[in-house]
Amino acid sequence: MADITEFAGLELPGTYLDEDLSKLRSDLVKIDAQLKQAKDERTAEAKARQEADDALGEGLSAEAVARQRGGQYLADALSIEAGDREEAEKALQKRIDAFEVARGKPLGLATLDADGIVPATQIPFAADSDTTSKDRVATPACIVSWFGKSLTESGWQILPSGLILQWGWQSNIIPNPTRVVFPVSFPNSILQVIGSPYRKTVPTLGLISIADFNVSGFTFNSFVAPNGVSPGEAGANDAVIIKYIAIGF
Repeated sequence: MADITEFAGLELPGTYLDEDLSKLRSDLVKIDAQLKQAKDERTAEAKARQEADDALGEGLSAEAVARQRGGQYLADALSIEAGDREEAEKALQKRIDAFEVARGKPLGLATLDADGIVPATQIPFAADSDTTSKDRVATPACIVSWFGKSLTESGWQILPSGLILQWGWQSNIIPNPTRVVFPVSFPNSILQVIGSPYRKTVPTLGLISIADFNVSGFTFNSFVAPNGVSPGEAGANDAVIIKYIAIGF
């Protein structure tokens, strides 16, 4: 039998096993920690996802409510607008009816009734000279009379702005120049005169040149140009007519 002291310096196999078991235990602890961390992360992720789903659901619900309210507000606004439009159309129709009644009546002013229209029995007041009161309205005939006119071959028209249009024609007088007098004199100033020559005899061409103009009329010179010949001053047998438009105020 060998003495135990002979094995004192030798490492027995059990020592290696203890170290391996200790290392395995340490690795298991690490693995458990990693598994717990992964589980916690998954739990946190699931919680975050649930919270996001809840928030999305609340957002969709709030959006649906807001959309429903917006639709109701729009419907209410359209209903109000339709009502206002209907009232406005009724008021406009009343005005139109009133003026239709007044159409063709003599010059005069009528008083509006409580509904803002002109009663047929009050159209017109021929002797009424009130043109400033806000509760009075002029008949169409009255309005037309404010703007004078003479719708003839040589005539004129006063526009609401105060601008005056005049037109007419004049045959030339030999020798040049020929003086044209407007149907009425412009009270303030003349802005422009535009003339166009007219001659019945062909192929001789008639030409005109406006020399000068003022508030009462203008002068022009007349010329003729036989076919193939340069223009020359119109002679005794060369009738040239000017047709003109004058603008002033």
